[in-house]
Amino acid sequence: MQVSLIVAHGPNREIGLNNKLLWHIKEDLQHFKKLTLNKPIIMGRKTFESIGKALPNRSNIILTRDKSFKALDVQVIHDPEMVFDLVLELENDSNENVELMVCGGEEIYKVFLPYAQKIYRTLVNYQGPADAFFPNIDDNSWHVVESIESNSLNFQTLVKKE
Repeated sequence: MQVSLIVAHGPNREIGLNNKLLWHIKEDLQHFKKLTLNKPIIMGRKTFESIGKALPNRSNIILTRDKSFKALDVQVIHDPEMVFDLVLELENDSNENVELMVCGGEEIYKVFLPYAQKIYRTLVNYQGPADAFFPNIDDNSWHVVESIESNSLNFQTLVKKE
């Protein structure tokens, strides 16, 4: 199993405001879809509610402390360790190494960052307010293996140093 974080953030690590994305950039949404399609994705309840539905062609896992939370077409869990059990089951069923895609928000990124081997990061030129942020990462622990400039976006792939 590989744990990967996927995030688009501004220059100060901004990712959201009032439980909404700060931007809707078609190219970034297409990039997100391409990278997450047919993979298990995990997100927090608030992120899920901001999307409003399960994302198609992905195993949607929602991590929440709210024991009464229910939603269609998702697996709801209350303990981060259970995520690994679910993904290992998927690996056993498919006989392939599965990449778990961590999709946010802020608290979920904090929980899974210590387990991450890869970060798919889109840097967005954003100036404005935010109340949710991607956690700080130690630049000495990661190296950029790919960086693609496109319009006002920079798509990067970071891999954790051994």
